[in-house]
Amino acid sequence: MDTRLKYQGIIKTVLQNHANYRATLPDGYTSQVIFDDERGHYLVLDFG
Repeated sequence: MDTRLKYQGIIKTVLQNHANYRATLPDGYTSQVIFDDERGHYLVLDFG
C-alpha cells in the first residue's frame, strides 16, 4: 500500500473519531467531516 494512502486513511479515522466523540457531548455541537481525497483536503465543521 502506498504511504500516502495509508496516511490519508489514518487522518480520516482520526477526524471521524473526533466528530463521533463531539456527537456524544451534551454541549449542543454537531460535527461534520468533509474529505477531498483528490486534492488531499480534509475539514471538520462544528455547528452549534
